[in-house]
Amino acid sequence: MRGDAQRALQRVRGMLNVNGQDVVSNDPRVVFQTRQAIDGVLATEANPKVISALTETRQMLDDALTRAVPRIKEADAAYAELARQREAVQRGQSVLDHGRTAPRPSELAAEVQKGALPQGMQIGPSAVPLRLSQGARAEVDRILGSNANDIARLNKLVKSDGDWNRARLSQLFGQEKADRLFQVLDNELQFAKTRDVVTRNSETARRQQHIADLGGTEDPNFARNAYAAGGTSGAVRAAGVRLVDKLANSIMGGEA
Repeated sequence: MRGDAQRALQRVRGMLNVNGQDVVSNDPRVVFQTRQAIDGVLATEANPKVISALTETRQMLDDALTRAVPRIKEADAAYAELARQREAVQRGQSVLDHGRTAPRPSELAAEVQKGALPQGMQIGPSAVPLRLSQGARAEVDRILGSNANDIARLNKLVKSDGDWNRARLSQLFGQEKADRLFQVLDNELQFAKTRDVVTRNSETARRQQHIADLGGTEDPNFARNAYAAGGTSGAVRAAGVRLVDKLANSIMGGEA
C-alpha cells in the first residue's frame, strides 16, 4: 500500500508496540485500546481506501481479542447496546424538527420497531424505543420552557403544519397522551385569545360600565389582586408555569 492507507496502518502498527520499544505487545489491553483507537479514526475517516484497510485490521485485532479474552464479546455487546441507546436519545430530540433530518411518521415507526429488536448477543428487546421517547420528551420540555409565555408560538412549534407531529408523538407516547397534549394546547390557545379580548382597555371599560348599569360596584381589590404576582409580566409568567405543568402531565400520564 501507498498513500494515506499505508500511513494509517503504520500508525496502527506503532500503537501495538510495547511502550518505548519496537516490539509488538502481548498485553490484550494494548490490543483492546488499539481497536478502540481504530474505531475513533473510522468515525471521521472519509477516504475509502483507508476505511477498507482499517476495517480489515480491526477485524484481525477483534479476532485476536476473542481468542485471548474469554467473554469479551459479551462486554462488546453490552457496550454496543448502550451506544445504541445513547444515539436513540439524540434521535428522539430531533423527531419534532421541521428540516430534512426530521423523520416522516412512517420512518419513525420503522425506527421504533427496528430499535426494539436485539442485536448481537443481546437477549430480549432493546431499550431503544424508550430512549427515543425520552429524547422526544426532553425536546418537548425544552420547547415548553422557552415558549411558555407565547401560546401561539408554542402551538406552532409543537403542532406545526399538518399532522406529522401528532402522528410522531402518538408513536412514541401513545395516541391517548398525544391527543391530551394537543387538546391542552388548543384549550390554552383559545383561552389566551379570549383573555386578550377581555382584558383590552376598551373591553374592560365596557364591562365596568355594564356592572354600573346593573347597579353593581367595582371591587376595589380587583386591580391589586390582578397585579399581585408582579404586574402584567408576573401574571403572564405564572400562567406560563401552569401551562408547562399541564403539558408535562399530558405526556407523563397525569391529568391535565
